[in-house]
Amino acid sequence: MPDAGGANVPALNDLISVWGMAFSDGHYEGDFTMADHDMYYASGCSIAKFPGHGIVIAKTLKDQVLEVLKQETAIVEGGPILGMYQTLSEGGGRIALYGDSNMVQATAT
Repeated sequence: MPDAGGANVPALNDLISVWGMAFSDGHYEGDFTMADHDMYYASGCSIAKFPGHGIVIAKTLKDQVLEVLKQETAIVEGGPILGMYQTLSEGGGRIALYGDSNMVQATAT
């Protein structure tokens, strides 16, 4: 498990804005399945903006902000948490956005 903490989301949004991308100001947590792997989104934001020709994966997660502030559990259906993008410029590369501050964690099923 890597040591990781929060991130400066406004600064990250400034950095990725040139590609038409942005993280949200919400905070989410929960378990989900991707392909044949059980995954855990420990603590992170969703994607607020992503280019239309990219691929976005959305999952159902719990709203951590509501849990902390009001001690209520709310489920967010279809929250976009992973975005994959192939740059269109010559010699470009790929960009992946994933808002979980604990990186990707998977356990085999």
